Amino acid sequence: RFILPEGFPAHPHRGFTTLTYIMRGGFRHRDSMGIVQEYGRNLPHHSQWLFTGAGLLHEEMFLPKEPQQELYQLWVNVPSQHKLDPPDVHLLGDSECPRVADASSETIVLAGDYQGQVASTPIMSDMAILHVRIEAGGTWSYTLPKSFETV
Repeated sequence: RFILPEGFPAHPHRGFTTLTYIMRGGFRHRDSMGIVQEYGRNLPHHSQWLFTGAGLLHEEMFLPKEPQQELYQLWVNVPSQHKLDPPDVHLLGDSECPRVADASSETIVLAGDYQGQVASTPIMSDMAILHVRIEAGGTWSYTLPKSFETV
């Protein structure tokens, strides 16, 4: 009988950043720096910003009490001069990720800024990572800064 792991067992990364954004469920993170942390939708922190820098070994295992999982993981390149910096990890929750709401939308600022609201995420280049919810028939707009190189 073959048993699949419940998550992502220990694996290496080097030279980039990941943003893991949990919509449902959660993760338990352990790494070679000795950091152990849990994050997820029903916990104080919903996201993790993991700068892998010069390298680390880590694992992300699903929290066993969470029957459903929905998450998004973005891999972000970093400037070449920072690829061998020491690794670093930050948990993000509502206090680190401001919300901007209007009559028909809500924007959660996961990295960068939107309408003057700035996330505490330690970004290394111009970027914005936004979670936008728009009501049916609603509108939302964003003016792309001239310094941005991709959309």
